[in-house]
Amino acid sequence: MVTVKMILKSILVLFFAVPICMAQTGKPQKSGFPFEREHALRKQGPAIGNNFPLVDYLSLDWELIPVESLKNKTLVIKIWYVGCKGCKQENPFLSKLTNSLMENDDVLFLSYSMSHEDKTRKYFDKNGDFGYETMLMKKAEVENKFNVATSPTHFIIKNGVLIEKFTYPVADESIFNWYQNRILEISKM
Repeated sequence: MVTVKMILKSILVLFFAVPICMAQTGKPQKSGFPFEREHALRKQGPAIGNNFPLVDYLSLDWELIPVESLKNKTLVIKIWYVGCKGCKQENPFLSKLTNSLMENDDVLFLSYSMSHEDKTRKYFDKNGDFGYETMLMKKAEVENKFNVATSPTHFIIKNGVLIEKFTYPVADESIFNWYQNRILEISKM
């Protein structure tokens, strides 16, 4: 006879076995992200190890960022929109991150706001920015170009190749520490 205890034990085994099996089958590998179920946080976007779709970008401040200037950098990219609660929660942590790495010329912080220019500007006027160079990109374009539908989504790219990605707010010290260390580790590659 199957008992509740046996069912719960089976569920626990499956819960912990899935991430281990995924790591052994060639799917997204462990990166040290400080949560058990990191594979679910790494599904969106291009596959790790592939070229990231880079093009010339025009910033919110009307500054042209040519693709050539991006290729030999460590790019830290955030995709977000005004109204995203997780995006707003991570702003103090991202400001701290950009301030701590501002001396590192190899690292460039870019964000893609899926909100209208007026909304994005009002958001920054009210909340301040978080130290990233911000571009506007429509949601449909983000979905087509980057295969991203959820925010915030973060990418770390080195020399045009996607090295790290996750969809989760950088909104506590453990994630902040992991993220900062991961950026530094990738920038030294």
